[in-house]
Amino acid sequence: MKFYKSLGRSTNCKHCGKKGRVLHHKNGNKSDQRLENLVVLCGSCHTNWHYKNGDFSNYTIHRGKSVKEWAKIKGMSYNGILMRLKKHGSVGKWGTKFERLYGETAQKLGDKLGCSREWVRQLHEAGKLKSLLAIDKRGK
Repeated sequence: MKFYKSLGRSTNCKHCGKKGRVLHHKNGNKSDQRLENLVVLCGSCHTNWHYKNGDFSNYTIHRGKSVKEWAKIKGMSYNGILMRLKKHGSVGKWGTKFERLYGETAQKLGDKLGCSREWVRQLHEAGKLKSLLAIDKRGK
């Protein structure tokens, strides 16, 4: 980005005008460093560009991992990951409270325990979910 700025180019996002953080390669070829192939984007606009153009397969979205890798880690489909990207803008903001606390969604926890996700929420609020999950793990 410093080099780009040294050429007298703006380092504000081309789409929204916020501070640019990414030099995006328009043609997708990262080895093509021609100035006409580069555009400055903020992180949000860069994510949106890739989402709208369906070009996320090898795009590093968080902690050096691609969409395909995150889909495998999260046990989700490729399209599920893309929907979360669209909703949250980045992987770092992801995760329901249950994914952050228990590593799975309320729905998956409910499936494991044989109850609805609403029950999972109520068990969590009552402080009983951790102990039930511990019993479930010992039982299997």
